[in-house]
Amino acid sequence: MLKRLLISLAAVLCLSGAALAQGTLPPYITGTQDQGKDSIDFVGIQRISANTALTATPSGTITTAQLLTRGYSHFTVVATAGDAARLPTLTGSVMFIVTNNDAADAMNIFPDSATSTINAGVAGAAFSLTAGKTATFIQSTPGKWHTIPLVP
Repeated sequence: MLKRLLISLAAVLCLSGAALAQGTLPPYITGTQDQGKDSIDFVGIQRISANTALTATPSGTITTAQLLTRGYSHFTVVATAGDAARLPTLTGSVMFIVTNNDAADAMNIFPDSATSTINAGVAGAAFSLTAGKTATFIQSTPGKWHTIPLVP
């Protein structure tokens, strides 16, 4: 499932890049996927909801960290290393993109629960998102998160 999602994402990015090089945006094209009958494939530029100018929760823990509520979250303030955010509890395969735009401090991104993992790490352990970096978090099955880029 993760491999199919990554291939679809790569195709969307390639098609989007070609359209942008031409200077015009393609129309949104949708269709059903016959194989699994459980999703819609999109061709063109994907629009996702965003939260911008966010502040990471100071000294956040898995229970107190700010809950991510949109497909894209852009953090501009990470006051000290380890300030945090948390992925939501959702069913099925979902994707979140998080940017840490702070100039100096890494932030923690926690999975949705103390029993969930990111990159098959320790249950409930945070993923450290370096200052100035972006990561995509993909849930393959409930409680199993993976990142692009794949780093510890």
